[in-house]
Amino acid sequence: MGEVIPDTHDLVLPASVPPGNARLQLGLFPPFAEEGLPVADGDAAEWATLAGVEIEPQEGLPALPVERRALFGSGTWLTGLDLPVEARQGGSMPLTMGWRVRSLDLTDFLVLTWQDEAGNEAACHEVRLPASLDGVGAFHLQQALPVPAAPGRYELSVAWLDADDRPKPARCAWLAKRSADCLLGAVTVLATQEDLANYENLILLTGAEADTHSAASGGAIQVTLRWRSLRAVPEDYTLFVQAIGPDGRAHGQIDTWPLQGSFPTSQWSQGQTVTDQVSLWLEPDAPAGRYQMVVGWYLLATMQRLQIVDADGRALADAFTIAEWEYGG
Repeated sequence: MGEVIPDTHDLVLPASVPPGNARLQLGLFPPFAEEGLPVADGDAAEWATLAGVEIEPQEGLPALPVERRALFGSGTWLTGLDLPVEARQGGSMPLTMGWRVRSLDLTDFLVLTWQDEAGNEAACHEVRLPASLDGVGAFHLQQALPVPAAPGRYELSVAWLDADDRPKPARCAWLAKRSADCLLGAVTVLATQEDLANYENLILLTGAEADTHSAASGGAIQVTLRWRSLRAVPEDYTLFVQAIGPDGRAHGQIDTWPLQGSFPTSQWSQGQTVTDQVSLWLEPDAPAGRYQMVVGWYLLATMQRLQIVDADGRALADAFTIAEWEYGG
């Protein structure tokens, strides 16, 4: 009774906390209890205010889709993550990790490890810290990470090591036991021929059909498109479908959000599959000749199209051809 027990905690502010004045409060709750111990002369029945905190904005660091709270050593936190749920075999995939550090040692480095379903290490990659991070307390680390060559389901983990190759003890979640690394997430590696087009590692076109025979009689061309999101899509992209004529012009076009506007891409979750159907009419004076049906995505605010990329992330085009046919003549 009356014993004084020192207690230390490292707190990381969630990216969702807005800048401004805040209060740091302490509460004591019995295990699995919804009500805490009462505080005498406190601002609230269960909470004691320890200090006022001024939260400064983090310039240039937008919130990442997945919020994480993992501590490496005593002053290095993994705060967020942007990791696709699917990738193509043998290529590369984008990976962004958010970090916050008390003091950054540029001789430290990260190790990213792929593990297959049997628990075997499939590959590992060292990530060195760029000199541009010297003196920075919070940053996003972006990588084009090589993907395992064989299709299957893999788990990706990260470890933070010092210059002597010693991993900093990691606590991957609140009250979790210390470990050498932390799991970032699971990724399904697909065979390269499975998908038709990859739009900037955000959205995959996995299947497409266009009934072009009806165009000969002046009817609508029925188009079916099957999509899958590789990660949460942060904005509402507009889908376009165009019939490109022999003169290189679009003689039929539709611009829409998916499912007749009812399911915008910002509502898609990681791994979301969407089957969309649209109807496209050719212009009455469309010239005879060979036509191509192309599909793609753009952001209305900027009119910037998503690029179709290859397995190594190189831009190939901004639209994908799903059908070709002869019209008229």
